[in-house]
Amino acid sequence: MDRPPAKKNLPRLGREAYQGLAVVHWVFNIQDRKTGWLDERFFRDFEFYALHTFARYQLLSPCVCLMPDHIHLLVMGYANESDQKVAIPFLRKSLKPILEPFRLQRTPYDHVLRVEERKRREFARLAGYIRENPVRAGLVKTHQVWPYQTAIVPGYPTLDVKQDDFWDDFWNVYHYLLDKHVVAT
Repeated sequence: MDRPPAKKNLPRLGREAYQGLAVVHWVFNIQDRKTGWLDERFFRDFEFYALHTFARYQLLSPCVCLMPDHIHLLVMGYANESDQKVAIPFLRKSLKPILEPFRLQRTPYDHVLRVEERKRREFARLAGYIRENPVRAGLVKTHQVWPYQTAIVPGYPTLDVKQDDFWDDFWNVYHYLLDKHVVAT
């Protein structure tokens, strides 16, 4: 009897793909896609740990959406020293005790955005996809009422993803941070 070919791991990008000004869509699945862990307390704790992680590693996220069985983060570096390859394991380790008895799936999904995907139109499409997750899942009629979405931009607590002017304000902050932190090489 013929055996099916052994499964191979997906090829991984080198560490440099996650450093500097990289933009990455991360998805953390809950082990076995279990539900029952997501509530207001966890969401507040998640924001706390993500904020400290992002401040430490010079990252920000304009689009975070926690779903009943997974978490979406669109993470952007804004300095030459930004390092998502170190930051994401740090965040996941920080979440472990507040998630118990649930666990994150061992390997997160990640997609490093290519240059063409980082252009405004494509970027907006991806952010919209993330924000519309609760609508596609039938949990709410409009993403604006989903309570478990946020933006995490250290130093800018009043940026609110539910405000009409969010994207204009976000891009202004992002470009300000780039001007302040990126050293031409």
